[in-house]
Amino acid sequence: RQEYMGKNSKRKTVIMGNSHPGTNSGSGDRNFDPTPYVRDGIDVETVRAIKSNFDDLKPNQGQIQVNDFLNANKGTLAEGIFESKLAGKPTLSFQEYFKLRSEFLLEKKRTIKNVELTTDPHQASCFVCPQCQE
Repeated sequence: RQEYMGKNSKRKTVIMGNSHPGTNSGSGDRNFDPTPYVRDGIDVETVRAIKSNFDDLKPNQGQIQVNDFLNANKGTLAEGIFESKLAGKPTLSFQEYFKLRSEFLLEKKRTIKNVELTTDPHQASCFVCPQCQE
């Protein structure tokens, strides 16, 4: 979390990087093994952060509602990308969610040079969140 003064001089708290309220950049599921998801460009901490983001959307029987995910991404640079990829799909499993999020992260790493993605909210500057684009 980082506090800053917005344009309208109101103090705002912004969650930076891949961290979300109520999480420690890790999944709350103690049985979750991130290692099968690790690959070039996606480390264990990133996998845990993606799983934590998925868990924040309150999955029911292993599925999240696509509308909840899209609402959480309203106003971000990724909003249109996710809307087009998920058109007509009512729910997502973690595997589908992970594929979508990891592909998006890898594309950002590939296309935006000299940017390091981090799950550490104290070391991040977010260029996706609308709060940080003020």
